[in-house]
Amino acid sequence: MRLREHFMDAEGMTASIIGQGPLVSQVTDWVKSGYPALDRVISGGKGIPVGKGIELWGKFSAGKSALAEAIIPAWQAANGDVLHFDFELATKEEHITGYEGFDPRRYLHVAVESADEAFDKLKFEVFPDRRELISDDPTCKLLVIWDSVAGCMPKDEADKSASDQSYSPLARMLSRVQPWLPLRAKQANCTILFLNQYREKIGVMFGDKGSRPGGNALDHLVSVTLKMYKSKEKGPAKGSVSGYKVTIEAIKNRMAPPHQTCELILGFDKGFDPAASLFHFLKKEKIIKPAGGAYRTIPALSKERFLRKDFGDFYESYKDEIDALVSTTGDPIDDDDGEEE
Repeated sequence: MRLREHFMDAEGMTASIIGQGPLVSQVTDWVKSGYPALDRVISGGKGIPVGKGIELWGKFSAGKSALAEAIIPAWQAANGDVLHFDFELATKEEHITGYEGFDPRRYLHVAVESADEAFDKLKFEVFPDRRELISDDPTCKLLVIWDSVAGCMPKDEADKSASDQSYSPLARMLSRVQPWLPLRAKQANCTILFLNQYREKIGVMFGDKGSRPGGNALDHLVSVTLKMYKSKEKGPAKGSVSGYKVTIEAIKNRMAPPHQTCELILGFDKGFDPAASLFHFLKKEKIIKPAGGAYRTIPALSKERFLRKDFGDFYESYKDEIDALVSTTGDPIDDDDGEEE
């Protein structure tokens, strides 16, 4: 038996031959998030990579859980199931079901006591056979929302007294799953979205004071690391706040050039607004400009002009053309012309 045949048939291994199909490490399937600006930051406009890990981290109230919930309908529309590990018990039913297109039949919310239990579920039940867990389609994509890394802990730590101390138990546990998690997730057509919190280093006076739980192991587990932070409060009138702009930056990225940014609009009443977020992005990119009390696109997709409130209908009419413009444009530039947002 030749060496390549030995590896092709070996148990526990997945071998690839260049020129005979894609490599195992190569992403062959993508899911649009419903937010073209976010897709551009993650993968140059292709969408969310299927079979990879993504980390989403930031300070409290930055919108991490809200963004994870906002992409669920788009994932389900692409023949995908969602498994939500909720360690913080912060998920609200009205938030998830409020997004248009949400399918409760393809969503499973699980409250987990320890990280060990969640990883064992993935390794021994979810990855080998998903058909009996959520839907009956073995070919579907699976999105696992891990909410959050900071909120989970190993089982032996959970059983200890609060006064007992140990050295980096969460980082050590993530190091143990690092050897098997990426390959098994890829084989199971599964994307894992890790939500993580921002922590401040003690005694740091210069440079970046931020850190996040989990140590360096998480950096090797994920292909994309996104940092979120609130950039500007929004409201209908001065002194009233109904939401804010959220800036997302790719700190690490294997799918596209890193350090690209985008801004999304988060409302307190309905979560992330796809139409408002896209309008804001296109306006900053100068793809949309004011024109006699209305707006028009540059380059012109049509001779018609549209009002701000009618942008959603305009986008549906020219969705492919606008998405193409979003995926090929550069980083957003500051173009504050005094218009009401």
